[in-house]
Amino acid sequence: MSRKISDEVYLKYLLLSLNKDELKEICRAFNIKGFSKFGKEDLTNFLIDSLAEEEVAELLKEREMNIISREINRAFNIIRGDERESVQNIKIINPREHEIEIKFKGFRWTNELYLSIKDTNIFDPERICECRIGSAGGFCPHFWVGFMVSLKKGFFDLKNWTTTKLPKDFGKRIKNIQISTISKDKSMEQLRIFDVTSDDVRLLKFLNSRTTVYDGTVTDLEFKEDDFQGNITRYYIATLKNGKLGPQIKKKSDFNENELEEFEEIKARISEKKHIDAYLKVGDKISLNGSLTKDNFLDALVLKRVTKIQKK
Repeated sequence: MSRKISDEVYLKYLLLSLNKDELKEICRAFNIKGFSKFGKEDLTNFLIDSLAEEEVAELLKEREMNIISREINRAFNIIRGDERESVQNIKIINPREHEIEIKFKGFRWTNELYLSIKDTNIFDPERICECRIGSAGGFCPHFWVGFMVSLKKGFFDLKNWTTTKLPKDFGKRIKNIQISTISKDKSMEQLRIFDVTSDDVRLLKFLNSRTTVYDGTVTDLEFKEDDFQGNITRYYIATLKNGKLGPQIKKKSDFNENELEEFEEIKARISEKKHIDAYLKVGDKISLNGSLTKDNFLDALVLKRVTKIQKK
């Protein structure tokens, strides 16, 4: 493999993924003194500056695959919805320059990635990410999600990627990752990305979009109360079973039975007011609209911003 950036620059990209304790452990392993006074960013630079050329090569040999594999695994987990954040939307903002934007959403935070991988920069792709690792140029999990989107769009050939090593099973795992177009016009294309081996793969095509539940049976209603910075939010988590899910339509003539997917169980977050207005109870068969999300706290697909609850 012929990497065009220097070992020192590449090592910094990798070390940005480590926490302060991991960096200190490396300092001790290489008998580096005087590191305790530094914060994480300065410690990273101090560590690299303190290593001889052969020590940099040794550290890369020891740690490269472990760091890369860890961040790529997190990227796969984000796509599958198994992390604390998920992919909210993907935009191809300039297909000619291979420019993409991806928004990631956590419980109370968002991250945005800009990425462009093309022949002229494949040795060190142009990228901007708002996360701690990516904002300093590191190969964060968000970068690897963008890497997979760009690869699936055909923006580069994997055989031309020489900047990092990749896990031996990457080629096999990437085959299970698919992208599909949500919308497209002259200026922009919006995509979704999903893992075909996911248990919820049929429903994941609706992830982060407005959907409608048809004929779901309420099997459980759990009252919740959240206190965030003194603001009290009261709501219900409704468990719905054995219904159908499809895209929310604007008018009845847009309805297409073939677009619906059956589900065994799905949850809906319903405001206290809407719960009272609908007078919901266990056993009701209902339809409703909502935005489908992967809630990692509940470990379930959850409909949020629920509207138009109708009983059958």
